[in-house]
Amino acid sequence: MVSRKPGALMCNELIRFARYEVSDPAKKRMELILKYMGSEPILDAGCGTGWLMAFLARNGFDVTGLDLSRNSLRISKRFFSEINAEAKIVLGSMQQIPLPNSYFGTVVLFDVLEHVKEISMALSEVKRITKKGGHILITLPNATGSYSLINDVLKERMLMKALPFKAITQYETLRHHHRHLHHYSWWAKLLNQHGFTIVKRHNIEILTPLLSVFLDGEFLKRMSYYDTQNADIFPPFVASEWFIKCIKR
Repeated sequence: MVSRKPGALMCNELIRFARYEVSDPAKKRMELILKYMGSEPILDAGCGTGWLMAFLARNGFDVTGLDLSRNSLRISKRFFSEINAEAKIVLGSMQQIPLPNSYFGTVVLFDVLEHVKEISMALSEVKRITKKGGHILITLPNATGSYSLINDVLKERMLMKALPFKAITQYETLRHHHRHLHHYSWWAKLLNQHGFTIVKRHNIEILTPLLSVFLDGEFLKRMSYYDTQNADIFPPFVASEWFIKCIKR
């Protein structure tokens, strides 16, 4: 386990960029990263606006960010400038990662693989850039978890009823950008086929996405805290999202 503490998380700074990133599920992810991280350098693949990179950089890690969105990278660069942190930020696709072979000791894929079109190609690229024995830290939504049921089932059905047919055919992302929604066993088989051995799994949360529909304020914060702290009591099929640690074979 890495000795650095998540106390360097700049909550007041982060909250201006993305409120979710100071929630209990996000804090649990950060704690798990520090617990299961491999060697450096670290790649934050699909880094978005840079909240995770900022956390890692401010804790002294050598981290590189990769994202396909120019707008997200612009935001992340502005964020880093304001908080006086440093990290390398690269524009690129998961299907063709513009980085060298066997370079990274740790690759982080938080909420990424479910969005990727060519998932086999993306995993092959992750394997290529990761050192042998390197750690791959992944979060994935459960197809039957509360987050997916709200965002990928309920919202989709509401849109199907609310939009005229022509608008539906033009609405490319009815499935909330999630191209891949599967059960844990499907992901475990896929990762194994691409040369990754799963050594640890945690449930990040169970009911927080559902609770956030009906609750807010301090009560939601308390319930979310208990949800994330006790999520591992439950079997994986009821989790909203998983944290998975893999080793490259």
